[in-house]
Amino acid sequence: MCIDYRVVNSFIQLSNYTLPRIDDLITGFEGMMWFMSLDMTSGFWAVRIPERSKLISVFTCPFGHFQWVRFGLKNAPQFTSR
Repeated sequence: MCIDYRVVNSFIQLSNYTLPRIDDLITGFEGMMWFMSLDMTSGFWAVRIPERSKLISVFTCPFGHFQWVRFGLKNAPQFTSR
């Protein structure tokens, strides 16, 4: 399923949170004894959105009524990675 959020994105202020670069993350592991790996394949489905945003990004389909963070929204990657 694909939802076009271009109109919604035009009203969203871009987050000032910068996603970390993979090179910086890997360099940060140098000399560490332990690290943890997370599978974020369904990360967007695991994050609930604030109440004030639900009415903007909610969608209904034959499978149900959904109010989770959706990829396609401007700040979704930053919000999900925090």
